[in-house]
Amino acid sequence: MAALRARGREVDLTPAAERALSDHRWPGNVEQLMQVVKKLARRHDPIDVGHLPAEVLSHGRHRLTRLETFERDEIVRALNDPSLTMAEAAERVGLSRSTLYRRIAQYGIRVR
Repeated sequence: MAALRARGREVDLTPAAERALSDHRWPGNVEQLMQVVKKLARRHDPIDVGHLPAEVLSHGRHRLTRLETFERDEIVRALNDPSLTMAEAAERVGLSRSTLYRRIAQYGIRVR
């Protein structure tokens, strides 16, 4: 794998990160997966699910607009903060808790 050669040593993935990477549909195939892992390996070791890009953690059914992409990324960022409850995460992104749950379903975000 390119990420392994780039670092000169093996890159560790947490089980959750490995599961998220294997569950994601990679439109760019293996090359896209390698680019994501290579980029993450430069900054994190081991790579955890919280380090993964938002598009890996969601299973949207349609192509998102820029605004939807921004909103999805902010929701994922808030949900990955282990110190926040669901209500606090909703408040952080400026949504009600019920709207946050609807957006999670709409964007196909996996909540751990």
